[in-house]
Amino acid sequence: MDYRNDSSDSRYKCAACFRQFNRKEHLVDHMRISYHSVHEPMCGVCKKHCRSLESLREHVKGTLPKAVCHGVFSAQGCDICLAVTDSPNARYFHQARCQKQNVNHGLLARLANIRYYDDLKIDDGRGPQVVALACKMVGAGSDGSLDVCARVCLIDEHENMIFHAFVKPLIPVTNFRYESTGIRPDYLKDAMPIKQVQKKIQDFLCNGEPMWKIRPKSGKARILVGHCLDHDLDRLQLEYPAITFRDTSKYPPLVKSNKLSNSLKYLAQAYLGYETGVTDHPYEDCVASMRLYMRMRSQGHKREDHPLASDPQNRNTFASWRQAELEKMTSEELLSVSRSDYYCWRGRFSQGFEESGEQVPFSGCYLADVPQEHREILISQGCIVREIDPVYPPENQTEFAMAYYVINYSKLRIWEFVEYCKMIYLDGDIQVFENIDHLFELQDGYLYAVMDCFCEKTWSHTPHVQNRLLPTMSREGPVASRVRTRMFVYEPDVQEVAASPVRC
Repeated sequence: MDYRNDSSDSRYKCAACFRQFNRKEHLVDHMRISYHSVHEPMCGVCKKHCRSLESLREHVKGTLPKAVCHGVFSAQGCDICLAVTDSPNARYFHQARCQKQNVNHGLLARLANIRYYDDLKIDDGRGPQVVALACKMVGAGSDGSLDVCARVCLIDEHENMIFHAFVKPLIPVTNFRYESTGIRPDYLKDAMPIKQVQKKIQDFLCNGEPMWKIRPKSGKARILVGHCLDHDLDRLQLEYPAITFRDTSKYPPLVKSNKLSNSLKYLAQAYLGYETGVTDHPYEDCVASMRLYMRMRSQGHKREDHPLASDPQNRNTFASWRQAELEKMTSEELLSVSRSDYYCWRGRFSQGFEESGEQVPFSGCYLADVPQEHREILISQGCIVREIDPVYPPENQTEFAMAYYVINYSKLRIWEFVEYCKMIYLDGDIQVFENIDHLFELQDGYLYAVMDCFCEKTWSHTPHVQNRLLPTMSREGPVASRVRTRMFVYEPDVQEVAASPVRC
């Protein structure tokens, strides 16, 4: 055992949180109980690991931030996701992508008139695999303090409402809490009984799979996203395995520094860039929860086969009988074998391709503002990466459309990948659950995508096709005027890019 003095040069420093110890055994004990891992929020300047995003925010821009990190973050850091870009110009484009817009008020106004909507379907796994749930509670009991569910809403990962209903409680309501719920007594007169709502939602979540058979990484059961899910499901009297929960009130990177839960309103404002709670419709809460989940799922973390410290393969990593061996390891080696104590929501994009059995090359393109460490992660997972040049707007439109043009129209660069005869484009936050090789067998000469729709009143009757690809444009001319660009099948052709009205 080495005994060292208190000088900074001879102390042992944790490679994650930078704490220093006089003895190596103390550093090993620290790693044993801290559960440091690559999934923790990390400062983009000094690479310090923080337990939560709020701790990271205090580190780079709080009341007493670290001077060096604060200086770099002020010029190049994103205030929403707390990432550090390569330059102030790259920060502008990055933050424009992070900034989310509030739910369309016209859409919320129309949803407010819908008393009941049901699009719940039991399928073979081809439907939405991730759904968000939110409830509105009214008061019961002598003083109206007992929460009972009176309204429930479900959406899919594309923010489409799939279920909405007013719920008739089993006990009399004494406080409708109209200011926060918008619920009047007449709304619950013909409401659906809670037992019927419970059965509909539970059958939809289980998706034809027995409750005892549901597993976290396989099967047809759906992932449930929400804020304070335990409370909502308890008020609905609904049982569902906690291993499928993605609760934004309990996810460690989203909680406070003292491990208490943040409100959904604060999380949306801090990590999505907009204020929620504008209306009393639960759809707004569903959207905020789903967007938080999608943002956390899109983190570019290193893939690990056994990511949890509680996994059988990791239970002896810091066992006491390995103390002598652990003390011979460097702090970086200790961090490399350390595992997290919570399940990371990261979206392992290329792993989805690997597990689904794709037999075609996986190619990724990125703009210059993507950090080098994220590029290396894609390369390590077998991705063919390529940097593309941004597409800028006309000079007379740079004041109001710069970020919008660069983010969206830079996708035109993928038509220059002429070494491939046909490609499938997917946004980086899309998770692939099954083999999609059959899309390459679609008829040539078309661009296949999902038709878009509008929420404005004048476009309220626009056709909206979900869960299937339609031919939207051929070389002879357009079939559909507007499509979604998150996923489409196309044939690379430089001439088509040159004929576009956007300056490349």
